Amino acid sequence: MKVIALDFDDCIFPSEGTYAGRTDDAIDLLKINLKRLKLILDKYKAKVFITSSWSSILTLNQFGEIQMKDRGLQVPLTTKPYYQLENQAFCQLKLYLDGYVIGLSEGNRENDIETLKKDNSVVIIDDWDLSNLQDKNCLYCRTVGHIDNHIIYNIHNFWKD
Repeated sequence: MKVIALDFDDCIFPSEGTYAGRTDDAIDLLKINLKRLKLILDKYKAKVFITSSWSSILTLNQFGEIQMKDRGLQVPLTTKPYYQLENQAFCQLKLYLDGYVIGLSEGNRENDIETLKKDNSVVIIDDWDLSNLQDKNCLYCRTVGHIDNHIIYNIHNFWKD
C-alpha cells in the first residue's frame, strides 16, 4: 500500500503568528494543501497515516472517518480564538481526509514510520527532519507551510509506475 505519513502543524497548517504580524490565512493555506494532498492520494491510490501531535485529539472509526475527541472544555469554542481556529482546521481535515486515513500515531512518529515502512511504500510529509528514515521504501519530503510542485514532483518520481 502507498501511505503518506502526515504532519499538520507548521507543515501544512501554518501558524498565523508571523514575524511581520498576525495573519488570518492559515485556514486558506490548509485548504490549498489539502486539495493538493487529495490530488496525490487519488492519483497514486494512497492512504494517510496521521503522525501529527493532533493524533492525541483525534479518533478514527472503521470507515476512516476522523473525529475530534471531547476534551471536556468547559468554555464554548467562541470564547477561545485558538480553539475556534483548531475547530475550523479540523473541519477542513475531515472534509478532505475522511475515508483516506488508515491510522493515528501512538505518540512517536519515528517508530510509527518504521513500522509502516515494513509493508508499505511511505512518503513522509513533515517539517521535522526525518531524513534518517528515508530508504528504498520511504521518501522524506520536508514541508514547511506548503505542498509545492517540487514536493509533488518528488512524490511522482518515487511512486510512478
